[in-house]
Amino acid sequence: MSLNSKLSSIKTHWILSIGVIIILLTYTFFNYLESDKTIVIQQATTFTYSRGKELLIDINGDNIPDFKCLSKPAGNRSMPLIIPIGTNNKISKSTSILSKGKFVGKDTDFSDRFNFNDLGSGKNALLKNKYLGVVFKVKNCTHFGWIQFSSNSNGSSSSNTPIYYQKVSLTIHKTGFHQKCNKPAIIE
Repeated sequence: MSLNSKLSSIKTHWILSIGVIIILLTYTFFNYLESDKTIVIQQATTFTYSRGKELLIDINGDNIPDFKCLSKPAGNRSMPLIIPIGTNNKISKSTSILSKGKFVGKDTDFSDRFNFNDLGSGKNALLKNKYLGVVFKVKNCTHFGWIQFSSNSNGSSSSNTPIYYQKVSLTIHKTGFHQKCNKPAIIE
């Protein structure tokens, strides 16, 4: 074999090797981008608040409830709430109802409960396709996410009757969370 054909063979092997490396790097990069996303889980669950009933919400589909809906007695009234299960879980405040396209992350205003009574009157409980931000832990990993919901009360859309005198129903449409630790989740 001549020197020129050996050099040509080495050059061809180098070009093929570089091509394989570029393909592997491209594949790895796109897999990384694919894994860095918000996971959305369809829920489609309706719940009417009443004493003694509760609804468990599993944000990430691991069959471990992260939040629950319940009605706490308050004298002759009730408080329709969504509360975290576990001390590390939090939900956005009643004054922080979010909309599509927003991020839920470390700058979100979290609380230990979402109280529908804080919305005021029955007409304010008529919410369609709104979002609540959530933060929850799985093992030692903190995840940010959201709950898409609609709510209604037995009062009319013009009712000024306080929510605590009415029945509130809630539909959980979907939940979403960022699959990586400590990454903000975009509301989709």
